[in-house]
Amino acid sequence: MVGMKVLVQSLGLISTLILARLLVPEDFGLIAIAMIFFALLEVLTSFSFDLALIQNQKAERHHYDTAWTLTIIQGGITALGLCLIASPVATFFNDPRLVTIIYVMAFIAFIQSFENIGIVAFRKELEMKKEFIFLVAKKLVAFTITIALAIILKSYWALVLGTLASRVTGLLLSYWMHPYRPRFSLKAARELITYTKWLLLNNVLLVLIKNSDDAIVGKVLGPTGLGYYTIAYEISNLPTTELVYPITRAVFPGYAKIAYDMEQLRKGFLDVTSLVLLLTIPIAAGIAVTADLFIPILLGQKWLQAAELTQILALFGITRVFGAGTGAVYLAIGKPKIVAYLACFRLVLGIPLIYFAAISAGATGAAWAVFAIGLILVPINYSLLLKLLALPFKDLFSVIWRPIFAGIIMTGVIITYRTFWLSSDIWWQVGELASSVLIGAITYIAAIFILWRYSGYPASSEKLVLETLKNRIKK
Repeated sequence: MVGMKVLVQSLGLISTLILARLLVPEDFGLIAIAMIFFALLEVLTSFSFDLALIQNQKAERHHYDTAWTLTIIQGGITALGLCLIASPVATFFNDPRLVTIIYVMAFIAFIQSFENIGIVAFRKELEMKKEFIFLVAKKLVAFTITIALAIILKSYWALVLGTLASRVTGLLLSYWMHPYRPRFSLKAARELITYTKWLLLNNVLLVLIKNSDDAIVGKVLGPTGLGYYTIAYEISNLPTTELVYPITRAVFPGYAKIAYDMEQLRKGFLDVTSLVLLLTIPIAAGIAVTADLFIPILLGQKWLQAAELTQILALFGITRVFGAGTGAVYLAIGKPKIVAYLACFRLVLGIPLIYFAAISAGATGAAWAVFAIGLILVPINYSLLLKLLALPFKDLFSVIWRPIFAGIIMTGVIITYRTFWLSSDIWWQVGELASSVLIGAITYIAAIFILWRYSGYPASSEKLVLETLKNRIKK
């Protein structure tokens, strides 16, 4: 799953780099505004029936058929809602182009709802190779069509039609890759909705959180300001989107299978947390200290304003790393309401704080507010989880302190090293970026090894990585 996500998002990053040179910030901001309402209405009817099917180890055919039928109903409601709000949204943002864009988004919402529910079995039975092929194929088609249309059209329509191509491809592949043929049924509707009602609330809150941030920035600063913020958010949160979420996608079915064994679940959570932090903290810290270099190099000087935002939001990305894997545990043990409560707290705290920060200090203020909220949520989330699992804090601290200290050491070394580079020449900056990355990687690996040795070589993620590398070398 990590390999899949890295490949998919590598294509996405390459696509972003190309599109950033073919299109203008306003194009990205315009699509971001439309996606706010697309995602919002989509999630308002989303019960996450796939998670219910995975959590229920005894699900039968009527559960799958009911989930498919309810998903189509959701898609129809979402499409209708988008059509109804298209004109009011365009009027609110004073941009008539949004009407047609939102109509196309409505069509996308309805089409994708017919996707074969049978592909849930890829995750439930841990057939991740099939999941890999399915998701990568969708991305490849979207990548190819979006870039081609951007070259031809040089407008925001490349982004819209690329999204449509991805969803249609997913629909066709779902029936080609899995033999299950769903039928219309509502036999298990009450049972599914009883479990997923908290997932619906959580989904609504999560979309409100992300899109309220975008809506505030878009309203206060306009499409151009939102374009900078959107790109900065996407790049800065790469560690979370590329590593944490795919790992969570893979481990949730595993957590569901061992949820009855609390001791095994505790060990599984510590193992996953240790590995996630080991891999993601250096990437997030590296983004924070080098964003002012790679943003103008990779995206061009017109995106320079996004550099500072990227640095701040990379710090927020680190807070997301700490909390992202906990949700899978809550869902696996049948406690989805805790995830919803945490999301509700984030929303209530975030909207006023981000709004006043954006008015006072623009996009930079909004970014700092987002980071502050993430920092507040980390101890709250962990305190709830540790109590639920009866897990002592010292056991958690034993697996998280080494990546944290190694990341701090790496950051200090890179900052110190960069003080010796004073040239503004583009090729000198490329050299500075490449050497900073290399020195940072060497420093982090050395620091982790020294701290691991100082700890007495515990059976942790460091040992797992070393054993994996040894096995690969032998092969």
